Amino acid sequence: MNPLDLYALDQKSWAFLNLIGQTPLTFPTTILNSAGYVTGGSSPLNPGGLGASRWVIDNQAGQTRFFTYGPSAAVNGSFVINSQRSDGSNSLDILSISATGVATSPNKIYPGTDAAVAQSASGLYAGTGVPNNANGENGDFYFRSDGGAGTCIYQRRAGAWIATGA
Repeated sequence: MNPLDLYALDQKSWAFLNLIGQTPLTFPTTILNSAGYVTGGSSPLNPGGLGASRWVIDNQAGQTRFFTYGPSAAVNGSFVINSQRSDGSNSLDILSISATGVATSPNKIYPGTDAAVAQSASGLYAGTGVPNNANGENGDFYFRSDGGAGTCIYQRRAGAWIATGA
């Protein structure tokens, strides 16, 4: 069932699902507010950013949106996409998006092709200092923030990082 369709279920429907042994879709500290949003966070009765961090899924003008509110009306929310085992171990942050929209990843990033197709032939890294030859694969690029003329962009070729210019 699409979580955005849950607002159509009334309390009798929820009771019926429980009666026949079908568990309704639930989220920790989650409600469906009167506007039909699926929300969750520290306060189930506060879907705005008024003193409680919140996440919201809604649909506006045919566009599904997933967003967060910050802990107060003056602070934007942020996202972390995380992967972990069902017991909570081996937690890995895959992607973080700050309240100002800056996206960071601890891993190599594979940008799409010019035809808007996913690819994994060439990835991007960034950092300071010369890249370590133990990291990366042929075709990858490394952007060095502290490089001088000719040592800001490297490409991995034949098992080594080669400064390509800039």
